[in-house]
Amino acid sequence: MARNVDARIQRITEGTLIVGIDIAKHTHVARSVDWRGIELGKPLTFENTRNGLEGLERTSRRARSLMTTRQRRTT
Repeated sequence: MARNVDARIQRITEGTLIVGIDIAKHTHVARSVDWRGIELGKPLTFENTRNGLEGLERTSRRARSLMTTRQRRTT
């Protein structure tokens, strides 16, 4: 199992967006970080519904865009 985890970690690049989600019965909380672990935006609380999941998707796309913008500024 450790080899599998190591292999996944090695695949993380500067373009990787990591979204962690705390799953609950009715309301979830998600947080986005870049490949270095730097937080992108605030935690998102969303309901366990289709609309809630679509909101997570929109927020993830914005975080990805923010991450890409930050990368361009540093290069």
